Amino acid sequence: MVDAKEGEYDIFLSYATSDTPIECPWLSPEWSGHGNFQTTLKAKLEMLDPSLRIFLDSVELQEGSEWQSQVENALRTCKLMACFVTPTYGQTKWTARELALADELGMRIVPINMLAVGSEWPPRGLLVMASTQYVPHDAGADRVAQQIHRTFQQARYKRDAEAALDTAKVAPPGEG
Repeated sequence: MVDAKEGEYDIFLSYATSDTPIECPWLSPEWSGHGNFQTTLKAKLEMLDPSLRIFLDSVELQEGSEWQSQVENALRTCKLMACFVTPTYGQTKWTARELALADELGMRIVPINMLAVGSEWPPRGLLVMASTQYVPHDAGADRVAQQIHRTFQQARYKRDAEAALDTAKVAPPGEG
């Protein structure tokens, strides 16, 4: 089990709050199995690895809380951001901010293509994703969760290896 400090997360789920299965009628019914596609993916990821700390604003934010700083702090602690790319993703103020911050932090970004099959990639306004391989929604929620989990494990391994290198002290020749 991962030992995480309070307020630290492994995966950040980014989405446009206006997006629901009604706005994306091409999605298969499995994507609304837990109410909406965000909570469905969160549940699938938690089934794969119960130790994952996943930030989903609708679950983590408390009513009356100062949510803007909570969202930014959660994003800063994550190893990976999975974003639900829909027709409105990136066009809202907050999804654009989340994506820009994740890119600025050099975070691994995994786009989940929730667009209708055959739609142009990347969508207008999301050129930052032009060279990023997306995970297609039509692979199914279980497969998308498996791919995100695998990518998270790779990102965690890379970050842990870099941290170990940073802390390793090599004695200069002739000392020790």
